[in-house]
Amino acid sequence: MIKSLKYYVGMGLRPESKYPEDLSVTVSLEGSQLTKRIRDSFEEEKITELYGTYGAETGATPVEVDRLEVKTNNGEIAVTVLNRGIILLMSENEEVKRLHRFFCTLRDELG
Repeated sequence: MIKSLKYYVGMGLRPESKYPEDLSVTVSLEGSQLTKRIRDSFEEEKITELYGTYGAETGATPVEVDRLEVKTNNGEIAVTVLNRGIILLMSENEEVKRLHRFFCTLRDELG
C-alpha cells in the first residue's frame, strides 16, 4: 500500500544540479489522496520493482528529469529517469516504458 508519493519533473540545466531541488513541478500526495486509477497503474506497471537511475545526463542539454519517490508499507522506492523522451525514442527499455505509462497516469489524473 502506498503511504505517500512525490513526483518531481523538470529540466536540470547542468549536471551538478541537485535533483530534485532544482526541478520545477512537484507533486506530493498522501496515500489517501491517490485515485484508484493511480493506485491501479502503480500496481499494473510494477513500480515497486524499479529503482535507481535510468538514462544519462549526456543525451541532451538541458537534461529532462523525472524523479519518483514512494513510501509503501514495505519500504521506500526512489527512481530517477534522465532524458525520458530520448530513451523512449531511441531504445526499447521496458522499465522506462512502464515508468512513462505511470507518469502519464499521474499527469492525466492530476491535471
